[in-house]
Amino acid sequence: HRGYMKRYSYNKGYLVKTIHEAMRDQRQRGGMEKLPQYQVSEWIEDAGFLYEKMLYDQCSKRLRKAYKEAKKYEFHEDQLKILRFQGLLLMASQEKGYQEKTRTVLRQLSATTTIIQNKYMYLGLRNRLFLLIRSTPEIREEKWRKEVISIENHPLLKDISSALSFDAKLNFHFCHGLIAQIADNQKENLKHHQSIFKLWRNNIHFRDPRPSDFRKSLNNYLNICCAARCFDDFMEGVALLETPPFRSRDEEIESIQACLYTRLHYYIINCMWKDALEIETEFQKKIPIFSQKKIPSRIMAFYVSLSRLNHIMGKYPKAIRWNERILDMGTKQVRMDIRRNALLTSLILFYETGEQSKLENRYRVVVRAFAKEKLALEFEKQVLRILYALPRIACQKELKVKLKNLRDKLHELKQIPAESRASGFEFISFWLESKVSGVPLKSVIEGALS
Repeated sequence: HRGYMKRYSYNKGYLVKTIHEAMRDQRQRGGMEKLPQYQVSEWIEDAGFLYEKMLYDQCSKRLRKAYKEAKKYEFHEDQLKILRFQGLLLMASQEKGYQEKTRTVLRQLSATTTIIQNKYMYLGLRNRLFLLIRSTPEIREEKWRKEVISIENHPLLKDISSALSFDAKLNFHFCHGLIAQIADNQKENLKHHQSIFKLWRNNIHFRDPRPSDFRKSLNNYLNICCAARCFDDFMEGVALLETPPFRSRDEEIESIQACLYTRLHYYIINCMWKDALEIETEFQKKIPIFSQKKIPSRIMAFYVSLSRLNHIMGKYPKAIRWNERILDMGTKQVRMDIRRNALLTSLILFYETGEQSKLENRYRVVVRAFAKEKLALEFEKQVLRILYALPRIACQKELKVKLKNLRDKLHELKQIPAESRASGFEFISFWLESKVSGVPLKSVIEGALS
């Protein structure tokens, strides 16, 4: 009830303004040069001030400097602002030859507008595909397939020459990569992400204003290299991913996360179990700093990979702990198909540890979750049915027959893309093979991946 509260709205606005000013000031400190996009914005602002003061020559010089930088980094929206401003100056001054100069500016305006439109059309295609691929496999019906085909046949995706900017070229290849991913064509997916990597590598100056975009593209490429088991540029990519400078602590933390997961993925794919376990130790040490910059999808990927790693090594209690962390993330931050797989995995792990009461309690949770969603895949239903029955089968011969029948059923389902691409399908197939053949899970996986 003091003076501060009487002017609460004003004071709150003042504090917000102060925070924003501090953020702007922070960009200029720490010995780091201001990002080009901020420099260009400031030069345009300077030009506006000079124009108001009728200092037209200085205004024109500032605009020329801003345009040169904007053109170098393809800040097309800024180029549009600058060209409009230059046209205004020419019309206002009416100096000798201003008509032809004005016509040149108008042509540049038209060309820049075309490039911007082209860029956002590619972005629209990319976003449509990204939303389609994020949907769970079991809801991909006829309407879904028709939309994918319509995007695949879009004229802009016929030839790279249709892409009029660096951004458009990136999205041309990204769209084709997503289409290849949907078709489960790893070779084609790798080819287009490799083209994205080469675009960034051959146009180093684009990394300066967009370090985050560069690292995200790089991270995608490295994960696809692991999936396709092609490591031609892999080590170079990992080195670039963790190379400073970082413009903020958040950016550095994000890069550390990406590098750790990339290495973990690489070691597991290549059955380098000792190295993978060392990554687990390092990840545990860094969890406190990761909490400052949590990326739910990546943290979840760590939990899935570490749970499977410990399962492979026969360290079931640790596998259970990592798997439970996926379930602790709730339903908002985790894709439901991944959550369902974590529920099935928990049943497998409780069976392996002989924890009958936990298995039965979790079974009821899983049944309720599957019934609520009404989206469970056939492979999930089959696995769930057998997992509940396993502890009650005393005869080892009968147990082996049941597991063999389930393994054979999953082999049939493998021919159905919606089933075979589902989260955990391959890993559960490996586990079943291990049980049926009596060979350790680690050996089964090493045999399959060698």
